[in-house]
Amino acid sequence: MTDGALRARLIPAGLVWTLVRTDFKARYHGTIGGFVWALLKPMSMFVVLMGVFSFLFASNPTYKLNLIVGLFLWDFFAEGTKSGLTSLHARGYLLTKARVPPWVLVVTSISNAVITLAVFSVVIAIFLVGASHPPTPAALAAFGAYCVAMMAIVIGFSLGASVLFLRYRDLNQVWEVVLQ
Repeated sequence: MTDGALRARLIPAGLVWTLVRTDFKARYHGTIGGFVWALLKPMSMFVVLMGVFSFLFASNPTYKLNLIVGLFLWDFFAEGTKSGLTSLHARGYLLTKARVPPWVLVVTSISNAVITLAVFSVVIAIFLVGASHPPTPAALAAFGAYCVAMMAIVIGFSLGASVLFLRYRDLNQVWEVVLQ
């Protein structure tokens, strides 16, 4: 087997891209704002949290930033694991209709959480540059490494939990309680 054929078999990039795009379009289908909602959610949360911690609870400036970054990372974890948990059940019809590796369905199910995290990262970087505190290359590398590690954790959890969810449907409610 050639290297290209092996790679195409292990990572069906075209299929992954199609599933991510379809999932993203389906999430905002029928809304007036469409993609704007994907941008507006992290930006509005950022503005509200900055306002609350800048004016009402004025304290150490790094505390505000650390809290906001932590909340967004937690939101990524919660949203990614919730969608990954139900991914095989929600898209099980694809397993019977086409030759799709089950792991592809699980990995692509967290795409909306990844897109939201990417938008947040851009918003926070723009804010830092605008506030005359541009992030250092080392800080950007550390944040990128942390995001990759967090994605690996979310994918790992989702791969295991999505199989369990097929048998134990109450796992979704249990996980929502755990995330609280």
